[in-house]
Amino acid sequence: MFEILSFKIKVVQNSKGITETEAILKVNVNGRTETVIGDGNDIKDAFHQALRKALLSAYPCLAELKIVCYEVFGLKDNSFVLASFVFLDGEERWADLGEAANACEAILKALVAGFKRTIFRRTTEETG
Repeated sequence: MFEILSFKIKVVQNSKGITETEAILKVNVNGRTETVIGDGNDIKDAFHQALRKALLSAYPCLAELKIVCYEVFGLKDNSFVLASFVFLDGEERWADLGEAANACEAILKALVAGFKRTIFRRTTEETG
């Protein structure tokens, strides 16, 4: 399937006051390693775009996957972060969670869980 080998996030505010986010992912997809960049208006969007770039050619079924909503929760002492995503694939709707010591990692874990669930479900349907 796929594995995230490393990630980097860059958040920049331009001269017009607009915040832009860039996610750089090193991903192993079916034994092939590549580095992809995703741009967005927040961390979730940048990670989402980078994952799609890395995975769509190997898993075209991901083209139909949509993020309905998401939330990120953290403890006051910043010791734990939970990211919750609601996904929609065709008629199926579900939630996946990511937990980590920081928001970036929690968001990425939840997105990866949703992508992997879609790939597993779709490939299982195809093979019967």
